[in-house]
Amino acid sequence: MKFEIENHVLKECIVESDEAIAIVPDGVTSIRERAFASCKSLQEVYLPNSVTVIGDKAFWNCKSLQKLYLPDNITSIGNFAFSQCKSLKEVHFPKSIVNMGQGIFEECKLLEKIYFSDTITYIESSTFSDCKSLKEVYLPDSIINIGAGAFGNCESLKEVHFSKNLIMIEAGAFHNCGALKKIYLPDNITSIGTNAFSECKSLREVYLPDSITNIENCAFFSCISLKKVRFPKKITSIGFGAFCNCKSLDKICFPDSITDIDYITSIECDVE
Repeated sequence: MKFEIENHVLKECIVESDEAIAIVPDGVTSIRERAFASCKSLQEVYLPNSVTVIGDKAFWNCKSLQKLYLPDNITSIGNFAFSQCKSLKEVHFPKSIVNMGQGIFEECKLLEKIYFSDTITYIESSTFSDCKSLKEVYLPDSIINIGAGAFGNCESLKEVHFSKNLIMIEAGAFHNCGALKKIYLPDNITSIGTNAFSECKSLREVYLPDSITNIENCAFFSCISLKKVRFPKKITSIGFGAFCNCKSLDKICFPDSITDIDYITSIECDVE
């Protein structure tokens, strides 16, 4: 395996045969965009501590990649850097991480374990979308925002431990997480985005803290196992179809604070 390196930047990996291991030489500080993209025989990658930046799609579509060591000095990982690495099972984020791009581990279908560092504050959009084997997620208290579609279509995800400092869940963040049965949102959260938990068909129990003021359109659309909703005391707005097609929902309790209720559900409900 040969590397094209210029001014401490690894520009390209040249695979001469079916080589499975890449050991990047010390002194390299940056992995350029698409440097290892579609290296389909690559199974293991070892980056030196000198690396601080991984570019967009740097390891995109490395379908055989199983082991990944992210050194302690990495500060930035680009968009879709490890997207479609379909054999990758485990990820450890170093404490040096400051910037994370979109869709970094999108469609890593065997990814089972994620170890976050407490320096991460925002999970970008589609970061773990379509990670079909992911079952449990622990989000450190440093995280304040979960981006659009961040965990969308994680169909095996059963449990999420939210950061106690979480403020916002954006559109489709947990859309179609069909194994998710209950969610307990922390007391600082203020807004739940459009389709945030839509089509979570096993979701039965939802705790909405009093800090929430807004639930966007279709936030819990087609959560067909959800039976009862108790709304926060400070909520003022519930968007269009927020609980539409929740076929098991038989009771909704509204607080006096609500000033704007759009079309909520298509089924008859016992409304208080």
